[in-house]
Amino acid sequence: MKKLLFLAPMIVLIAAACNNKAQPVSQDSQNNNPVIAFITPQANEQVVVGLQYKVEWDKPVTAAGYIYLHDAADNNGAGFVAGYIGVGESQFIWDTTNLLASRSDGKRSIQVKPGQYYLQFGFDNSEPKPFQSGIFNLIISGNQGILSQSKIYENQYMKVTVPGGWKAAEAVKTVYNGSVAVKSPNPAAVNITKGNYTLYINTQASQASGAEGGRFAEIAMGAPSADAVVTEQPSPPCGTSENHPAILDHPRVDLYVSSKDKTDYCNVPTNGKTVWYLSYITNSSNGYFNYYKNDTPPGFVITMAYNSKTVNSFPVKGSMELNQALDDMTTIIKSLDIKQQPVAQPDWKNAVYNQFIGLTDWKVQDNLSAWQFADYTYESQRGVQLKKYGAGNIILLSKSFNENGFANPGDDQKAYTDQKTLESSIKKILSDNGWQPVTWPTEPSFYTDYLFVKDNHPLDFQVGGRDAVTGGMYVRVEFQY
Repeated sequence: MKKLLFLAPMIVLIAAACNNKAQPVSQDSQNNNPVIAFITPQANEQVVVGLQYKVEWDKPVTAAGYIYLHDAADNNGAGFVAGYIGVGESQFIWDTTNLLASRSDGKRSIQVKPGQYYLQFGFDNSEPKPFQSGIFNLIISGNQGILSQSKIYENQYMKVTVPGGWKAAEAVKTVYNGSVAVKSPNPAAVNITKGNYTLYINTQASQASGAEGGRFAEIAMGAPSADAVVTEQPSPPCGTSENHPAILDHPRVDLYVSSKDKTDYCNVPTNGKTVWYLSYITNSSNGYFNYYKNDTPPGFVITMAYNSKTVNSFPVKGSMELNQALDDMTTIIKSLDIKQQPVAQPDWKNAVYNQFIGLTDWKVQDNLSAWQFADYTYESQRGVQLKKYGAGNIILLSKSFNENGFANPGDDQKAYTDQKTLESSIKKILSDNGWQPVTWPTEPSFYTDYLFVKDNHPLDFQVGGRDAVTGGMYVRVEFQY
């Protein structure tokens, strides 16, 4: 069983940080500079956003520098904690509400978002060397202990880490018998909830529309906040969207709506706010269904919605509560391990066809429902063998060397040489690509027939050697896909 591991759970990063914390030593052996380490924040520490916090290191710095905040999930920069730290200083009081966009930004214009981070102290000169803190947690008040309370939700379809404050429950599916709705368990899907937020993960989702990537209605209908905004389906999403990194090649799309987005099918807030109503995970093709192979169902669908149909009550864009929920969504998804997903099967038709098509000017017959092999004495033996592999579409490549007889002396010898060359090339391809012989030549010297099998796919290779019979010299490759 093949698994798809998107990214390691964030909780693992925290544990690793304990082992990676810098250990202070007295001197740098290369340049005689003291090696410095952060005292605070400590690895795994929980720092409340919006409060004054003392950042401290164990020795006064010997050169001017700055302090920068990095997102532990992707090592991207979040902003400057301090734009300038002078020589001899060993602490800085940080207002954890915001960050500097640049060292010269006096307005501290970047709002701090909850998440997992580390600090880096950089210097204006090449020496001393930069140093960094362990990974710590920026949280909103009341969420202390959220990571230590994480739990694992696991079944035969998935394994996912559920942070403290969130609850996971197996989803149900609804099937209509006429006008009667019948609900049954759906172990391939889970609802993870916190307050009015519902994160929905379906690892075995199939679309009904046939549209490439599915339709918005197929992932949004039934989500209360989406139903409240998009009042007619099928319709495209209302309002505006923003993309944010989530998992490899699968960004998170956040949907917002405001009064300016009012249309016949879009219901909007009347309180002057821009509000959030749905997020989902997409792919490089901007689809709503994320297929495991060849744009063919099943795939996975991940959405998060708000359990309310009153648009004015929806979370306001940029609010700390919403930012925390969206960050939690991404953290949860990064921990997702999808266990059961289809393994991409070889495209037998094209794979086999491409191996042989360049050998000669074949006559090609495709989508055949029955084997076209020539009549011969032991046909029943091969028929018994072929029945073992069931039914399927068949493609036939055929080459005749005396379709109209031989017009000139020597034509028969040339045909014989060309036929032997083609026969040898086909045998080499079969051998090199792992085809196993099942039955051997049926009537040597006149009509020979070989049956080969690879991964339960049969291939029939036939050679006709009767040069005295018009059409009796041929080579055929016939296979089922």
